[in-house]
Amino acid sequence: MKVLGVLLDSWKPFIQQLIGKTRTNIFALRYIRRNLLVKVVRSQVISRLGYGSPVWSASLRYALRARIRSVYFLAIRVIIRDFNLRFSRSRMLRISGLENTEDIFFKRTSVFLYNVNYYLKPTTLGGIILSKPYFIMKDTKKN
Repeated sequence: MKVLGVLLDSWKPFIQQLIGKTRTNIFALRYIRRNLLVKVVRSQVISRLGYGSPVWSASLRYALRARIRSVYFLAIRVIIRDFNLRFSRSRMLRISGLENTEDIFFKRTSVFLYNVNYYLKPTTLGGIILSKPYFIMKDTKKN
């Protein structure tokens, strides 16, 4: 089932499609200057990789998260022109001034849930999301 471009049946084909489209955009970025690259990566790469992330990011398996992270850092390598893999990922983030993918997904999900909670999104959607326990916390206290 596909809703607003997000495949709800299986995340793997959806993520593979996102990654494929994003990679083709990244290779075109090699010829743009750095200050403009950061803006282009924010608008084209992050927005594409984060599309629908409040829906799928919490349930995504590690292997697909790793593939998303890999494509994201490919874009950052283009920004800082590190094609020889000299820098660690944390250093690349510092140099580029961008955030990690987990932080991006967490912020998007938080904003989405805030909007649903305060009825800034459709109330039927809010009722569905707020009535189901998506994140079940273990009780750390022992009886």
